[in-house]
Amino acid sequence: MWRDPPSDDVGSTPAPSSVVADSPLALAASGASLTAVLTAVVTRIETELPGACGSVLLLEPDGRLSLACAPSLPAAWHDAMTDGSATAADGTPLARAAATGAVAVSRDLAADPCRSEVIDVAVTSGLRACWSAPLVGPRGPLGVVGVHHRQARAPTDDERERLVAHAHMAAVAVLLAHSSQALDTARSLDPVTGLPVNDRLPAVLEEVRETVVGLPAVAAVEVGRLRDCNDAFGFEAGDQLLRDAAARLADRAGGDRRLLRGVGNVFLVVLDGPDEAALREAATGFAEALRAPFVIAGRDFHVASAVGLVLAESPDRDPAELARLAIDAMERGRSERGTVVVAGGAPRPATTDRLELEQDLRRALDVGEVTVHYQPQYDLHTGMLVGAEALVRWRHPDRGVLLPGRFLPVLEAAGLERELSQLVIDRVCRDLADWRMTRPGLLLPVSFNVSAAQLQDAQLYDRVADALAATGLPGSALVVEVTEQAAFVDEAGAAATLRRLTSLGVRIAIDDFGTGYSSLSHARRLPTSTLKIDRSFVTHIASQPPDAAVVAAICGLADGLGLTVVAEGIEDPEQLRVVRELGCHVGQGFHWSRALPPEEFRDLLPEIGPGPDAKAGPDGGWRIDVDRVVADLAHQTRTPLTIVSMYADLLAAADADPEVVAGLRRQVTRLTGVLSQTADAAALDRGGLLLARQPVALHAVLHELVTEGPPELRERIDLRHTDADVVGDPDRLRQLLGHLLDNVRVHAPASGPVRVAVTRHDTRVCVTVEDRGPGIPMSKAEHVFRKYTRLDPGAVGLGLGLFIARQLARHHGGELSYRPATPTGACFVLELPAAD
Repeated sequence: MWRDPPSDDVGSTPAPSSVVADSPLALAASGASLTAVLTAVVTRIETELPGACGSVLLLEPDGRLSLACAPSLPAAWHDAMTDGSATAADGTPLARAAATGAVAVSRDLAADPCRSEVIDVAVTSGLRACWSAPLVGPRGPLGVVGVHHRQARAPTDDERERLVAHAHMAAVAVLLAHSSQALDTARSLDPVTGLPVNDRLPAVLEEVRETVVGLPAVAAVEVGRLRDCNDAFGFEAGDQLLRDAAARLADRAGGDRRLLRGVGNVFLVVLDGPDEAALREAATGFAEALRAPFVIAGRDFHVASAVGLVLAESPDRDPAELARLAIDAMERGRSERGTVVVAGGAPRPATTDRLELEQDLRRALDVGEVTVHYQPQYDLHTGMLVGAEALVRWRHPDRGVLLPGRFLPVLEAAGLERELSQLVIDRVCRDLADWRMTRPGLLLPVSFNVSAAQLQDAQLYDRVADALAATGLPGSALVVEVTEQAAFVDEAGAAATLRRLTSLGVRIAIDDFGTGYSSLSHARRLPTSTLKIDRSFVTHIASQPPDAAVVAAICGLADGLGLTVVAEGIEDPEQLRVVRELGCHVGQGFHWSRALPPEEFRDLLPEIGPGPDAKAGPDGGWRIDVDRVVADLAHQTRTPLTIVSMYADLLAAADADPEVVAGLRRQVTRLTGVLSQTADAAALDRGGLLLARQPVALHAVLHELVTEGPPELRERIDLRHTDADVVGDPDRLRQLLGHLLDNVRVHAPASGPVRVAVTRHDTRVCVTVEDRGPGIPMSKAEHVFRKYTRLDPGAVGLGLGLFIARQLARHHGGELSYRPATPTGACFVLELPAAD
């Protein structure tokens, strides 16, 4: 482990360093090493406590305490700490803090009951006292921060508080480092197959060259028709096909040690053999392994394989070049499925499928066969439609609708990227302008992808600026997506291009984040506002903890940088629930919709514009939409609330005053509820709330609410019901019924009875909530469900509960009404369509 060179002079003044001026957490967020961050913590300790020598020790899984940094402690102390004998159970002051999770103080080391080499060395060096505070994480101790002092004394209250504060700062830095390490580990393995990704090819090649005497080679194996499998059976089936294919290939390769996942439906295999003939025979075995049908969704499914082979005789050949040559040979072999093409062989005739496709593509760009579809994006907390991604489709007259994976490689090889880029930019801007004509005031950004080659195109800025000017759109209407690989091929050039685009108001998103070779520290150097988590992390997020850990780490670090996180590829309610809980802000995927043609996507757009009570502003335009401002405020406030909640967890882990922690959490919960209500009200008013419909037993939901509710309400409710199911969103129906019961709790007398009944009448299910409170005068009854209305001036809250309840009822095809109870009180009647 790295450490600063030890000094033989105790308490020597540390050399000037840039870390003194930098906040340790700012260093951590910038991507600095953990050692650098912890050294900054120690430097601050020694600056604030003159004469002290600081140190940080980390707790290893086996219980050992390993030295992270101690720049001012003597060399003999370093040697004693790094001999492997220091553990959390050895009884030293440093170990006591790690073992107990509390501050440990030895005011006089010479009189400390524990004797060890570390203590003896400290005393011999003139150090008399040792104070230590634990680094505590959500799952337990992480290490300790130690302070050795030349005076035999205990810390003052102020010094003790400073020590604990520095320990908290070090704990956050360690947690950030663990998150980054989890990301790095995840990037080296393919989340679908568990195989190493193609970035590991140099290491695998080197291992083969060192352990075998034969001729090494690289084979590229394509699992054809993966797109057909995805379209017919879903992405989960496609992932299973890749796993099954990987198992067959690993069996042929003698294990998965030499098998890597390439891009898309391609695998790379490192081979060795006595000569080219033997290598060709081995590669042919991969095609044979994929010939038998796979069982997908209970049906036989045949793939179309192609294999390319390149010999790696010279150790000087670049592994990336070898992979490219093998893939090129594989592509040449597509017309002769099941055969092996060796790189460097004679090219096929010009009438290949690839050249035919290129000719067709050139014509398609001219005649309008290449079109743009839009996949909607939704706010995961409000359900509102907040954006869309533009995706290219080619309506080929003979081959049907082709997805980008089929023709983009051909387009790139033919140098047609600029033509496609121009088509997409122009079409997106025209569609946005058309939608704004029918939905005045629409603020719905659309994102589109830009490749590495397009980022190097000096005309990209002009094309975007011209399209915006021609359609009268603001730059904020567009989001440019770049992949990690594209952004960091030429990071300086990409940053310059993207900054020019942001000067127009265009926002920048990093697509497929987590699958490339970048980090958040790289992302910070670009004018990025959004990270899009690749679908490969979302597919198994509900069942594979490593995927969830990666997404949680990305969300946590992105929140600290103020970036929006979009989850791609959400296909079911469980995935939606998990990504929402982990902190993603926006989602897209087949759970909501496939990519839609412009005319179909228009039907999803909410009615936006001046309402019946709107008034024109002084410039003739309409005043700001208050609901949208409130909803945006609610969205933006969630990030700091998440951070506050994390600090509450750290305080709890550090044995802070339970009353303080509980009070902090109550306020976070209260403010989160207020923000959720305001955001829900805006979404409901626009009809933009998304519902995950399924059968729901209303009586069971009511029983849970009553049972879990406050005792003063639970004891007053008389719940009577018949078994009656409806079809709806269980979370939203629970929210609806909760508002009705909360209204009773606030406005009905504490001693009065409350009757709650669930009945079924033909095709309707009715829920009646009747109390014996003062009721609502009929003169005010028309205002009961009005937004931001409090009929009782003394009541607290936003006046949104009953408004939200009625809107939720209507979103479920039902109604919520009010009538006076007899002889006194209020009666609310909820009607919903019954399940068949």
